[in-house]
Amino acid sequence: MRKTKCLLIVLLTCSLLSGCFNYVDINNVVFVTSLIIDIDEAGRPTIYAEAFHSFRSYETNSEKGQRLFYTTTGETLFEAIRDLNTVASFKLNYTQNKAIIFTERAARHGITEYLDFLHRDQELLLRSYVIVFEGTDPVELLTLDIKENEYMGLFLFEMLENPSVGARKIHERINRYLNNRLKGKGIDLVTYIKIDENPAEKKLRVEGAAVMMADRMIDKLSADEVKSYHLLMDTLEGGLILVPHPNYPDKKVVLEILQGQSKTKTELELEDGGITLKKSIKIRTSFGESQESITLASHELQQIEDAAEGILKADIEALFNKYRDEGIDLFRVYDGFKRKYPRINIENPIEVTKLNVDVEVFIEGSTDITGFK
Repeated sequence: MRKTKCLLIVLLTCSLLSGCFNYVDINNVVFVTSLIIDIDEAGRPTIYAEAFHSFRSYETNSEKGQRLFYTTTGETLFEAIRDLNTVASFKLNYTQNKAIIFTERAARHGITEYLDFLHRDQELLLRSYVIVFEGTDPVELLTLDIKENEYMGLFLFEMLENPSVGARKIHERINRYLNNRLKGKGIDLVTYIKIDENPAEKKLRVEGAAVMMADRMIDKLSADEVKSYHLLMDTLEGGLILVPHPNYPDKKVVLEILQGQSKTKTELELEDGGITLKKSIKIRTSFGESQESITLASHELQQIEDAAEGILKADIEALFNKYRDEGIDLFRVYDGFKRKYPRINIENPIEVTKLNVDVEVFIEGSTDITGFK
């Protein structure tokens, strides 16, 4: 009797569970892979969606996919999103969306009014990347012929997951942005992309980062500035350091920062009414290239390390001082100060902060390869 009851409970439970998509389900859904948000002249959101539609080919008796585009304008983002369904044969599904892209025009206008829906909607999962696009024409971005992947959303996802561009990108997804915008002074960075107009073929390029303050783009960091930012924030994944050749000043030596081998230690002290921010940065590199013959004797290695340390320190100080002088807490000094001195009130700590940075570069190498001639 007990076995019979258990069997009935199992059967009833199974009947209430919904399974994964089957072929019929997939063929009746259009999956959005990237979403572009722009604004029109009146400031209303204009939506562009890249989508994938699966269908069964009776000629080859196999499943095939088709790339589709949709666009509409609405008074609100929710209205525009839902209005896209009026021009689609099946309901648009956002569970596979990989990128939420704001045009620079929309980002500089402000994105606060869009965040509630992007957070609230159950299909718009929080793992999508947040990106700002330099151009003014979303159609040009959507119709860009990308050979590596037919779908721009999937290509951007793969590109931003690529560790080789770690020093140039900001690894920011919508869930992290929604958290960071509420911290401190509400400043965060998101990846900035542009279409690279090279003679051989147009490509998408990571071109630094957009500086967001109160959900509005206020500035842009170059790729080199993003590297300095990562060093200060202890988030660097890799990158290159170009150093003058020790014997040929017009030539370069290239060091490659080893993956996961940079470490930044931070100390913050209140001194004489001001704040001293101490950053101790240690970087392990490998010798990548020399444009002219070089003997890697100990004194030359030391000379290269010293030059690399000086270059990085100068770049870091220049970036920090630039935003400190503008009163923009790009480096979350406010958060660190409030954690250490919760009872002391300074309206904008970055304005009274002095950076004390120490950079140490170490070149790893092989003992049986000492030179290039």
